[in-house]
Amino acid sequence: MELPATDEQKNSVTAPKGFRSSGVHAGIKKKRRDVSILVSDYPCVCAGRFTQNRFLSPSVRISKEHLALGDIRAVVSNSGNANAATGRRGMEDAKRMTEIAAENLSLKPEQMLVCSTGLIGAFLPMDKIEAGIREASQTLASGEDDRIIEAIMTTDVRRKSSVRRFTIEEKDVTIGGIAKGAGMIHPNMATMHAYITTDARIAHEALDAALGEAVDQSFNALSVDGDTSTSDCVLVFANGQAENEEITLDHPAYPSFKSQLKQVCIDLARQMARDGEGANHLVRIVCQGAATTEEALEIGRTLATSLLVKTAIFGRDANWGRIIAAIGRTNATFDPDQVKVWIADVLLFSDGMATEYDEAKVEAGMAEEEVEIRVDLGAGEAEMTVYTCDLSYDYVRINAEYHT
Repeated sequence: MELPATDEQKNSVTAPKGFRSSGVHAGIKKKRRDVSILVSDYPCVCAGRFTQNRFLSPSVRISKEHLALGDIRAVVSNSGNANAATGRRGMEDAKRMTEIAAENLSLKPEQMLVCSTGLIGAFLPMDKIEAGIREASQTLASGEDDRIIEAIMTTDVRRKSSVRRFTIEEKDVTIGGIAKGAGMIHPNMATMHAYITTDARIAHEALDAALGEAVDQSFNALSVDGDTSTSDCVLVFANGQAENEEITLDHPAYPSFKSQLKQVCIDLARQMARDGEGANHLVRIVCQGAATTEEALEIGRTLATSLLVKTAIFGRDANWGRIIAAIGRTNATFDPDQVKVWIADVLLFSDGMATEYDEAKVEAGMAEEEVEIRVDLGAGEAEMTVYTCDLSYDYVRINAEYHT
């Protein structure tokens, strides 16, 4: 049973000044809301990261084209249908979504981004979507973001949102974000859909750089099932209504802004891992002592996508053998005799062999909602954290029943 929306969820992407959102039920899905709009009432600087899957959906293609023009004000989206692998008609439908939304928001189509998520290979029901966009444009509001959160969800069980408030030169600044994603999630930017807003005044170059770093340490350090969708994106909008001095790459406030944006992205990524399809545990994989950050990330991703490691977590089995086997098939630099492995803060493997550990203690730790796997390669100073979840019977059931 879905829990009532929290105050933060209701006031997340519209927590920054000058943003409004809406989400309505247009009939693409049986019950849940499925068409949404997020708009800034003021001109925006916008940055994005998109899936690297070669079967790009029309929504991604059009959004990338519009983003390059540099005058974005809003995003219109639908869930329940990804409008991917739909040929020329799919491109026409995605373009039509931007036109309908722009008409109802008194904007230009090229000021719109468009996102679609859901089943691949089906045409959009444009009559329902057009009616939904018109209704959504008439119900825009601040402080009711639970509607847009629901409208971008597919197999998600939990709503995902994050808000950070801080000051820049005595000006109050807010960053708010929402996300959807529970399956078909694996980094190659991207992993899912995330919309982030801020009222900070920031140069495009600085915003784009900050987003790139934040994504690498959050959404690109996340894997639920090793699959990357055709439609994924992370979008960030900045409208400057905090009225701070413009943040540039060399501005003293840039590191602070970048850190706050990264925390929002990490928070959303953790929520996505916890909401992995059928998941019982959020799994935090910390790889330290690596020769390079890239090798630490490789170790983390390998463990995060190992079916044997994920099922061991589900079964609460401290199977360090599966962990070192996965580590051993990577290209990372290390001496096997220097590797150490912990689960739930219990050292299981050291000096090339099992330790004499307390089985009851590690089993109790693996029963917690969040489980940590920590690896020390003993090869350097680099460290990286990757997020994933366990793999349960329900994952198989959910995806076996999710038909095109």
